[in-house]
Amino acid sequence: MITNLNQPKMFISIKDVARKIALSPSSIRRLTLAGKFPKPINLSKHRVVWLEADVEEWMSKKYYGERAANDNS
Repeated sequence: MITNLNQPKMFISIKDVARKIALSPSSIRRLTLAGKFPKPINLSKHRVVWLEADVEEWMSKKYYGERAANDNS
């Protein structure tokens, strides 16, 4: 996913992602493995994070995609 290079980058944990998108961590992992959610970044062997901008872009696409589908029905 392409983000604005001038935008500050913020790493967020899976707990923060879960709060932000109202899904459980296990649901986020399933979506990620299925290729339906942005890939995480491995900071270390035991630390995985997401770019907040990637998560927000996914949210926008999900929202506007759902609205467009509802508007066309």
